[in-house]
Amino acid sequence: MINLLGTIYYVLGEFENALKFLHKSLDGCRKDGDREGEGTTLNNISQIFDSRGDYEIALSYLEQSLKIRREIGDKAGEGTTL
Repeated sequence: MINLLGTIYYVLGEFENALKFLHKSLDGCRKDGDREGEGTTLNNISQIFDSRGDYEIALSYLEQSLKIRREIGDKAGEGTTL
């Protein structure tokens, strides 16, 4: 649910609010051991940095997402990240 709020703020162009909620989501995923959710959230965070022109930061989040998705065998998520 928190990830969805971050995504909604992203679509509205409210990047700071989006990042706030996505980082909360990321913390929760890591605490709960939700690797799939972690990969998705990292990918979503990368989109915000990409939209802001912060390409190196975006790439860092994409690389983290891709690593997780490969580790858990999430082929669909891997395709989304690539």
